[in-house]
Formats: sequence, C-alpha cells, structure tokens
Amino acid sequence: MAKTDVWIAALLSMIAGLIFYPFASIGLDAHHDGIMLKPALDVLSGQVLYRDTFSQYGPLTTYLQALALAVHPALLSLRVLSVLANAASLFFLFLAWRELLPRSLSLVASLLFVIHAQFYDPGFPLIPWSSVLALFFQSVAVFSLMRIVAGHAHAVWPWVLGVACASTVWCRLPVGIILTLSVGTIATALHFTGWREYAPFTRRLWIRAVAAFCAVSLLLLGHLALYGALTGWWEQTVVWPARWAQGYNDFIFWNNARVFLYPPQTLVLIATLLLSFLPAILRRLWQGLPSWVDFTWWIFLSGIYFAFARPLVRPSLCLLLGGWDAVVLAVIGIQAILVIGRALRRRQGALNSLDREYYASATLCGLALGSAGQLYPLPEPNHIYWALAPGLGVFFYFCQRLLRLSAIGCSLAFLLLLAPAAYDKYRWGTFTLNLPAKTLINPPVLSGLRVSPPLAGALERSYDLIQPVLKKNPGQQVLLYGYDALYLAWFNNRENPSPYYVNWVDLMPPTDRLKRLNYLFKTKPVVLLHGKGANDLPFIPVDYEIGPHEPLLDLRIAIPGHLRTDGPK
Repeated sequence: MAKTDVWIAALLSMIAGLIFYPFASIGLDAHHDGIMLKPALDVLSGQVLYRDTFSQYGPLTTYLQALALAVHPALLSLRVLSVLANAASLFFLFLAWRELLPRSLSLVASLLFVIHAQFYDPGFPLIPWSSVLALFFQSVAVFSLMRIVAGHAHAVWPWVLGVACASTVWCRLPVGIILTLSVGTIATALHFTGWREYAPFTRRLWIRAVAAFCAVSLLLLGHLALYGALTGWWEQTVVWPARWAQGYNDFIFWNNARVFLYPPQTLVLIATLLLSFLPAILRRLWQGLPSWVDFTWWIFLSGIYFAFARPLVRPSLCLLLGGWDAVVLAVIGIQAILVIGRALRRRQGALNSLDREYYASATLCGLALGSAGQLYPLPEPNHIYWALAPGLGVFFYFCQRLLRLSAIGCSLAFLLLLAPAAYDKYRWGTFTLNLPAKTLINPPVLSGLRVSPPLAGALERSYDLIQPVLKKNPGQQVLLYGYDALYLAWFNNRENPSPYYVNWVDLMPPTDRLKRLNYLFKTKPVVLLHGKGANDLPFIPVDYEIGPHEPLLDLRIAIPGHLRTDGPK
C-alpha cells in the first residue's frame, strides 16, 4: 500500500465530508430520525438498551450515537456522525479498490460513490440510519480482506477483519450476517482454489479473524446478559424484524424493485452499454478481430444513440437511481458468474493456476454480491446506495477488462459518461441547499436543523403547547400513542413505562400495552397522539384536554387538567 494512496484516500474522504456536511442540517424525517434519536438519548440518560428502551438495530449503533449526543445533545450530532461515517467509508473503499484497480479508475469509482448519495434530493434527508455506521465497518472489513488476499502477511489484518465483521453485525444485524457469511464463503473458496500457494499462513490467519470476531461478540453479548437485556435484544432485533420482513412479501419486493427498470431512460442506458461491449465479446470468440473494429462500432453506436434517442440522452446519463445503479448491479452479477466459472475450471483441471488478480477480483466481487443482499426486502434509494457501494470497484474492473482500454482511457471515458449525472446532482444539491428554510432553535433537541417555514411553524406551535407544562414540571412524564418517536425527545424525562415507546403494528406484546395503560392512569403523563397509532388508545381520561390537530405533524397533544395553566375544566 503506497503512502500516496493513503494520502489520496484521506483527501477524498475530506472532500466527501465537506460535500456531505451542508446536507446534515437539511430537512427532518420524524419517523427515521426519531427512532434513532430516542434510544440514543435514553442510553445517554442511563437506561439499558433493550431492557428499558426499544431499538430494532444493533447496540453498537446506539452506543456510538449516544457518544455523539454526549458531545452535543441534538439530532444534528447524529447527522454529523453519519457524515463522518460516510466519508470514512470512502477512505477504506478507495484503498480496497486500489488492491485491484489502477489509481485513475479508483478515483472514478470514488466520484460515483459521492454523487450516488441520495440526500442531494430534498425528499431524502441525510438520516442517521444504522446502515451508515454498518457501511463504515463493512468498508474496513472489505479493505482488510483485500489486503489479506493480496498476500500482505502483517498480523494485524486478520484481527482488523474479525473486529470489523463483528462491529458490522452489532451495528445492523442483517448486513453483518451477510458480510460474515460472505467472508466465510470466500475463505472456503480460497482454500479450494489454490490460494495457499500465495499465502501458506492461512490457518493462523483465519483463526485470528475468528478469535477477534468472537471476542467482540462475546463482549457485547456478555454486556447485554449482565444487564438483563439479552431477551429484549433477541425479541427486538431478531424476532420482530423477521416478522416485519414477512409482511413485505415477494409481490411488494418486486414492486419496489421496478425502480431498476421502470424509467424508459434505464432501458436505453442498459441497452446502449450492453451493445458497447459487443466487440469485446466477439473478440473472445474470434481472437483475430482487429482493434479498429471497437472504435468504429462505438462511433456507429453513438451516432445511432444520439440520432434516435436524443430526448433520452441526457436523462439516461443523469439517471443514477434506476439507471447507473441498475448497470452496476447487473455487472456484479455477471462478474460473479465469470469468477465461479474460472474456479470450476480450475477444480476440473482446465486451468493450471489462478493468479493474484483473480483472487483479488473474486474476493471483491463476493463481498459486493453479499452487500447487494441489503436490497431485500425493501430496495429503496438509500438502501440501494449502501448496498452497491463496495461493488463500484467491481463495475469499473469489469468494464476495463472487457473493453481492453488503458486505465487512463477507461477513466476518461467514464468521466465523460458520468459528467451529466455529476452535474445533475450538483443542480439538485444547490436546489436543496437554497430552498426557503428556517433554522430551528426549539425544540432544543432539533436546534440547528433547517426545515421549511411551514414545518418550522408546526414544530414551534406544538412545542409552545408543552412549554407551560415543562416550566411547571421540568421532569414531566410523557406517553406516545403513535409511530414517530421524535416527539418524545422534546421532554427531559426519559422514563418509559415499557421498552416499547412506539406502538407500531404487531410490535408491542399485550402485557406491555397494559403497562402503558396503567402508567397513563397512575402518573397522568402528557399524551402525544400521533397518526394511526393514536387509535390504539381506547379512550382519554375525562380530565385531559386534547390540543388542536397539527396537520403537518399529524399530532395532537393531550394535557392532564392539573398541568394546564388555566386549571382543570
């Protein structure tokens, strides 16, 4: 690993962070922001995760976010942590790609990573999702495994690989399990395809990786068991998500997956790129095909493309979601088939040996294919971004090998092809940053966020309703009947009558429903009635007064009589 590459990776990471940072304060997603903010605030206040407060994700995500809140107890801290995680992911992905790709193509892959992010669109705020932190640890795992496969025998890499895989598991369980299974499958395939010729130290290597993985996992499992949270962890992160995923049946999955093929620009782009590979495919069948055929075909194809698909030229090249990502996903699949084919030929004796480049490409392809598993059961834009990130290197490796272009030539070609998409994301980004917005001061936990003036007004009006209550009793209890936990974060009191502070469909056991009702009549908390979740409350006690409905938030606030400034009615 050249020092130059480390410096370039650091520079790319800094540039990505500077590009991403302005979007950290833009917009608000009450559902996704709230469900990450609430458990982190609870843990920061001393509660035990899973025992006292609910989270559907791994404990490492919540613990890291609680540390961010310890620096500044506001949602913006979690957003900034996501920016840092995204930027750091690029650092390790670039170094991983450099184990296989020339420097110029690794730079182009980094460009695609930056412009493929969804938060340039105002409809997709930069949410502090567990997948962001999982991507960071996944990137570390990809880099360390690529170093190992490339033959770097330093003892630190298997330890790093094991810790990174375990950390991914404990940030986001499905991503971590897929990553760990992918690494295990790759290790097995390396063993049976002759990789030991390049690395005779394999047994010690994998033992160290497994030991590191087990050490981290046992540490976190022991921590949960010590505090009586192990059963809650299993129910909340394994049982309930599995039940939820079953609700997304195959019809819903394929209905969402149409994003890869639905826009007509996608079909134009895929067809054109596939046809551009035709000379390379023919050359594999006819070795004597002259090189001038490639350029003649590309000129002819470009002429046809611009002559008959002119209205779709720019839109198709700009289209990342459902355009370029569909091509990347297809290439990962094709490369996986080629890799498996060569391995089978090696096992059958048709090939004498496989070179280091094969092992590096096969490893990166295996990790990319595993990462694509995140697309199930919900292939929405953000998950597509996280799922395809490691596979960007596979895409450019495949294209260069098939087109037989020099690294510089291939890089320049893709820079030209990606230029419209980069410019389109620049336009979207400047549009988002220049939208009319108001910087929030209250509620304090949302301070620093920039939201639309109507939304800011709705938030301020709702917060003003509870201000007299908080002045009268700063530690006032609160109970939510709704789906968005963000509104619970407005209160200083973090007490939960049950770990399940939201009443999502099929989430809460009947015993916890009774605990919440008992809490309502015993402590007389402020009750937040949000959306359809409010229907789970059979009735409001007579001494409560329900405030006006706030349409933008779909929220009503019910305050008990002894807390109203005008006294009981």
